Amino acid sequence: MTNLKLLKKSWLILSQKRKTDKLALSVFADFAYTVVPLTYDKESVIKMLDNIEIGVAGRRKTALYEALFLSSKLFNNSKSKRKNCYFAY
Repeated sequence: MTNLKLLKKSWLILSQKRKTDKLALSVFADFAYTVVPLTYDKESVIKMLDNIEIGVAGRRKTALYEALFLSSKLFNNSKSKRKNCYFAY
């Protein structure tokens, strides 16, 4: 099983367990971008994740710092006491 397939499977399990949480999806490599902003619509997140392929954000670099910054901005308007961010490389 490839890392991407494992990530997709893990995401599906996570989304099923986090029933009342908002989820978002960001990708990063040469650059980072938000694919789906924070939402309760887990079906949309899963559909978008299914369409992600290696190389969609580039292939050469790891824009981890940019991904961290981008992800932290997603939480700016959240009133939630706990905010979790999961990264896969």
